[in-house]
Amino acid sequence: MQSLGAAEKADVPGSGTMKLEMETNSREGSGAKASTCQHICSWRMLLCILLQFSIVTLSLPKSTFNMAFVCSTSRRQEVLHGMNKSGDSAADGQLRGNSSLDHDISHASQVMTDLNWNSETKGLILSSLMMPAFVGPMLSDVIRLKLGNAFVFNAIFLIAGTITFVSPLLARISPSLVIAAQIVLGLTTDANMPIIGEVLPHWTPVSERITATFIVFAGYSFGPTISVLINGFLCSIPIDNGWPFIFYVSGLAYFLYAAAWNVLGSEWPETHRFVSASEKSHILSTRVQLASGTTRKKPEKPPYLSMFRSSAVLAFYFLYSCHRWGASVILIMSPVYFNSVLGFSAEQTGVVFSCVACMRLGGSLMWTVLGNALINKKIVSYSVAKKLCLCIAFGGASFAHLAVAFFDHDTRWMSVGCMMIGQILQSAVGHLSSVPQDLAPRYAGTLQGTAASVSLLAALTAPLVVSALTPQGVYKEWRVVWILLSAVYLSGSIVFLIFGKTKVQAWAAITPDQEADRDHINGGSPDKDADKSLLKDESESRHRSISDSKE
Repeated sequence: MQSLGAAEKADVPGSGTMKLEMETNSREGSGAKASTCQHICSWRMLLCILLQFSIVTLSLPKSTFNMAFVCSTSRRQEVLHGMNKSGDSAADGQLRGNSSLDHDISHASQVMTDLNWNSETKGLILSSLMMPAFVGPMLSDVIRLKLGNAFVFNAIFLIAGTITFVSPLLARISPSLVIAAQIVLGLTTDANMPIIGEVLPHWTPVSERITATFIVFAGYSFGPTISVLINGFLCSIPIDNGWPFIFYVSGLAYFLYAAAWNVLGSEWPETHRFVSASEKSHILSTRVQLASGTTRKKPEKPPYLSMFRSSAVLAFYFLYSCHRWGASVILIMSPVYFNSVLGFSAEQTGVVFSCVACMRLGGSLMWTVLGNALINKKIVSYSVAKKLCLCIAFGGASFAHLAVAFFDHDTRWMSVGCMMIGQILQSAVGHLSSVPQDLAPRYAGTLQGTAASVSLLAALTAPLVVSALTPQGVYKEWRVVWILLSAVYLSGSIVFLIFGKTKVQAWAAITPDQEADRDHINGGSPDKDADKSLLKDESESRHRSISDSKE
């Protein structure tokens, strides 16, 4: 393991041991291919996918009641259509049997009453899920510091699964019970952020940090798409009006995920039951500023005063909030713009919106590949590459969304094109969400959780601001919205350019005592010697395998 001083001298901390592994691979004919294959099939990659599915699973409630309302409305329309058709048949003298008629009346009565609430009640139920969401990450962070990450992670999914599973019963009793349940459920939607921020630095070598973070946070793109597709299919089930199955399947997904995490996941690679010695050695030798998982049982209490006074942390909070605010404008309000200003039909609006939303995932992948190329080919240092990508991403997004303001109904496809380009540019998620791991690996969970809370609170203002600026919903009013969005992105880019950093901060540096503990895991020899020994054994094993295959 390297000390802080060594980490500051190298562009990528841990590069000394990484160089040893690279030299070992270079002596093998197919070393590069083997390394890539081992990375893809590694436990650290599986852990990133597990964390991604935590985001996917926790995003399910955002579409449950939306689709349930759509499903119940469609069923009522079918019943009304059937009743009108039955009335026509009766007028022609074609009457059915009494038993069939009684069954139809009973079924129709249940369909007509299910979720048949007024628009105010429906709006309150949908908003009650999102309003308390900003409290969840901060509350989760406070509790995990007391009770540990494992307890909080399991509690999040068990509570969310139970509430989701009983939601159909609550809906058939009273909408007030649903609202109360949605408020509690809203506290869990982003409560996993502190745990993700805590776990990722322990499992991720610095050279893989951007890629791992991209994989995990891609869940925000996959989640809504997967849930809407599944819920649309569940609505068609001809039992109990279909819509309760949306909640049953979502609730089951929570329980299954909690079980999968307890079997396959772990907070630290040191304590994982299945990780090989060679992979554990690689992870431990290429991460920095972290105590061993075998020397502590609970997360370390962060130095809050130093953290919140740090200009680098405040710059990260500001940029993250700009990102979330812009995302809220696009994902929540842009369908209204497509329909009312650009004149797209309802069907066209859905297609156009899906295309714009998909650009976010493509943009995130683009920035991940570009950032890794800049770092791996040593074009610029690790810190410069990340800062360069983030500032160009949000600065470019600012000009792209500013261009949207100059295209109206007659040039609507130019407007859509600029919006798609803007979403590609601002989606440097792998770079942005990995900044807490750069600033303070030991306290990345707290940084990730507080950033989520601050940015969610800022994002809640986006629909209110847009609604206030567009009372008539006309093109001139929306021009102000796009200029404001451009200013938000540009200010985020400038603030991070001046104050942002991607290096370990002094208040987050590991102490000499913790350095000694880290270098003597499990009461054995120092990590560095053990790592070299493991890498040597692995190299000899590979040589033997290659020789055997050639023979």
